Amino acid sequence: MKVQRLAAITKVFAEEGLGQLLGQSGPDGAGPSSDAQTAGRLRRALEKLGPTFVKFGQILATRIDLFGDEFTAELGKLHATVAPFDHDVAMAIVAAELKRPVGEVFAEMPPAPVAAASIAQVYKARLLDGTVVAVKVQRPGLDENLLQDLDVLVTVSGWLDKLVPPYNKAMVHLVAQEYARRAQQELQFLSEVAAIERFSAHWRGDDYFAFPRVFKDLCSDRLIVMEWLEGVKVDKLRGGDDLRQQGFDPPLFARHMLRLQLCMSYEHGFVHADTHPGNLILLPTGKVGLIDFGLHATISRDVQAKIIESLYYQSQGRIEEALDATIEFSPPADPRDLEPFKAELRELMKRPTPKTGAVVSAQLISSMRIGAKYKAVASSEIIMIIRNLAIVEGIYLRFCPEFEPNAAMTEILQGILKRKFSFERMQEDMKPLLGSLAITLSRRPELIERLLRMERTFIGSKNLGDFLRREGVLAAPEERQRSVVAIAAAFALGALAAGAAFWLRG
Repeated sequence: MKVQRLAAITKVFAEEGLGQLLGQSGPDGAGPSSDAQTAGRLRRALEKLGPTFVKFGQILATRIDLFGDEFTAELGKLHATVAPFDHDVAMAIVAAELKRPVGEVFAEMPPAPVAAASIAQVYKARLLDGTVVAVKVQRPGLDENLLQDLDVLVTVSGWLDKLVPPYNKAMVHLVAQEYARRAQQELQFLSEVAAIERFSAHWRGDDYFAFPRVFKDLCSDRLIVMEWLEGVKVDKLRGGDDLRQQGFDPPLFARHMLRLQLCMSYEHGFVHADTHPGNLILLPTGKVGLIDFGLHATISRDVQAKIIESLYYQSQGRIEEALDATIEFSPPADPRDLEPFKAELRELMKRPTPKTGAVVSAQLISSMRIGAKYKAVASSEIIMIIRNLAIVEGIYLRFCPEFEPNAAMTEILQGILKRKFSFERMQEDMKPLLGSLAITLSRRPELIERLLRMERTFIGSKNLGDFLRREGVLAAPEERQRSVVAIAAAFALGALAAGAAFWLRG
């Protein structure tokens, strides 16, 4: 079966003249194609090969760090026409997953889905108590068909990576491997259920964003039943006037959309990886609802800290600090390239930044392209963050072009830093450390004396700066620690020392 699929792929690629990827002359003998022509041939080939390959092409279109504008624009036209699968088959899946007849759970189930995609189709149904719900039913046979296509895709990509220098240079194989992993994540519906619950917990009480309630007892790895969010999708609106007609203020909407991305990435560390306008719903309550949580990612604390430094310093125009932070989370593969890499980044960051427009993502994208030149491979999580920033910039350029993102970003990041390093937050973060600290101290009693001395210094200091100078973190009153995160870490250490010493004494 795999051999047959490989043969079919080879045939389609040959029909579309994709020998151009090897730098060979095209079907008409006219010589190598432009990026737009090559991307056009690739787009048509992927559409012929079906949903799995179309989605891979759509992922490639988001890799604005690796490909030029012409290439990504052409692949951005990819569209998979996916017909709904048979309704009776869908209802049989629902009954099997519920382990009871459909009528025992749903008072109303329409004869056709409201949406169909490569992974699932969605029905707008009603529970017995009258609650309107979205019922997401996974397509049958995905374990065999999709996983087989993913296996073939990664195999072909691996061959191209070894045989075609331009393919290897563009690091497409890394994208293919990541896509295969993410696509398999989408098949795990209970993972999506957990993601919705986690997002809901992070944003509970927020006055601007809403998340659907999940009926967990009705969910399984092939079925999700969640609250139906009734409203107008943002992708149906043309501009600011349409937004106002729905009762939403464009500047406030733009600011909250930026807040959503920054808080997800740098405060909560959990990202909805597909926040395009089609997944945003304007609710009658005045809130914005989010849907489709199949793609999500956890951002490590280390990555959060490094990128938030880079963004904060860039928004402040502090080039050297921003440069150092950027190098930390995306160093060149060869240490010998460090200086030329830094030199190119420095020139990029010195360019005047306009107050409005694609301010944030444009500079990040350019820096990522410089990084790709030096094989500074960014993690998939960082790519998701940048893609989401690019999406939100597209949103505010459409609905509020006069919006000034730098000013808003500075204010939002300052709020995040304040909350992240509040005494209450650090106190909560320190609780899991106390057990390990006790074990360490029992083995190294000399540390107890050090902690007690730090406690006395901490209590006797006039302020944080005085404490840092006494402990040797700051050498002189006029010197300042560059990293906001480093200062917070030093403060956390002092607080930990004081708390541990108090705990030991007690």
